[in-house]
Amino acid sequence: PDFEITVIPQRPTMSINPDEVVTHGETYELTCSSATENIPSPQYNFLLQRGDNVQVIESNSNILVRVADLNDQPEYRCQVAADDGEEPFSEISNAVSPLVRPNIPEISFNNPTSGNVEDMASFEVICTAPSEAIEPVFVFIVDGVEREEQDSNVLSVTANIEDNDNYACKVISDDAAEFSEPSAEISPRIRPKKGVVVGPRDYTDMDVGVFECQTPSVLPAPFASYRWVFGETEIDGVSSKIFNQLMRPGDNGAVVRCACILNGEVADLSDNEFVLSVRPKTPSVILDPEGPIDDQTPFDAICNTESNLPSPLYTFIL
Repeated sequence: PDFEITVIPQRPTMSINPDEVVTHGETYELTCSSATENIPSPQYNFLLQRGDNVQVIESNSNILVRVADLNDQPEYRCQVAADDGEEPFSEISNAVSPLVRPNIPEISFNNPTSGNVEDMASFEVICTAPSEAIEPVFVFIVDGVEREEQDSNVLSVTANIEDNDNYACKVISDDAAEFSEPSAEISPRIRPKKGVVVGPRDYTDMDVGVFECQTPSVLPAPFASYRWVFGETEIDGVSSKIFNQLMRPGDNGAVVRCACILNGEVADLSDNEFVLSVRPKTPSVILDPEGPIDDQTPFDAICNTESNLPSPLYTFIL
């Protein structure tokens, strides 16, 4: 009798390249490896299994190129046959599946001024997940140290000018096997807290006023400087914490304000509450003529002051 011999190819091996994590949108290769040296015109079936559903992709090549999709991660298997698939296919290979992670998230601050916040004020760091991430979980990274996982994409922080941290974040999707790569690092611009002017407010003409700018922020003395405004005039050439000013009668009612500066960040000017009171020097009365005068004789009483007063007004008390 005649016998017909059917040769079935060896069970192939399925592999994936790269075999480490791939990012959503990147390409990867699936390779169906089998001893096909003696198989004419090998035909490959790539089997994509999603739950109970199996999709078959026929190919003359043992390599299948796919695009990583965070929300579509089937298991891949393969078979091989000879003569364009007319011969029986081999056993089904092992299964492989890509490890897909989300794209890098974006990190930002909640205020519109690029993170310019006042010392000791609260602000928020926001991690925006890529669109493909479903039900994402977030991890914030503060100065290189990872915080615990959280469902919220917002991290509430209190600004600290002494320890200005760097912030980054990463995200994992409900369907992902791995976290995304960390975002870029950002750091807020922290300005000193608004200060107050301290010092005497009542002066006599030609006194020297001494004012100090105080702030709740802890500022390193060698690196901090100060801005002074006297009345409506910005004081040039003065950057120290202490400001001296010669008082003149025209300065009566002037407001003294200050602001602290650190690392180029300028605090808000202090409030308009430090108002000066400057009075003329105590005058003296001179009689002309001097010395004894006869009864009913007219004389002049002259009010004399060392203050140089514009349009002075005098009050004589008898």
